[in-house]
Amino acid sequence: MKTKMKQQFQIWLDQSVPLGISGHNEIFYIHAALIVCTLYSVISYAFLFDSNIGMLYRDLNRTMLIDNPEMIDFSILWNFSMPGYGIIALSMIALVVYHYRYHFQLSKSIYTMLRLPQKNDLAKRCLTIPIFYFVITICIVLILTGIYYLVYIKITPEVALSHTIDSY
Repeated sequence: MKTKMKQQFQIWLDQSVPLGISGHNEIFYIHAALIVCTLYSVISYAFLFDSNIGMLYRDLNRTMLIDNPEMIDFSILWNFSMPGYGIIALSMIALVVYHYRYHFQLSKSIYTMLRLPQKNDLAKRCLTIPIFYFVITICIVLILTGIYYLVYIKITPEVALSHTIDSY
């Protein structure tokens, strides 16, 4: 069962990238980028959120709030923790251009691609992997945003939520 799934995945991957490009290398680097961005996002959000929560209290044990506590706005915390995903999204657009331009290099495989009976094969080979990972990136951002907002609302003292500040 596992080998059949691996074979099907290999066939799909081979049909989803231009001939001559290693699909395994591409998805390895994309996965690595997504993992690094997620780690950066979680660590930076946790650090910024914790430091801003700490400023709301008078003591290190976080038992007494300062007078008129003001929590930093969620959008500011979110903006500091999500820049990597924008870079990945732009990289997927660049990957589409690279895939398309790859067909015009040296052997000019574009001529072969245009003569194939499946007219959409060029688009399929140029767009499948970038669009798939573009959507995955958006899904990760949406999931993390939901988690971050839930943490923001549940942990921030209610009195500090009513007085949020909009800038550092």
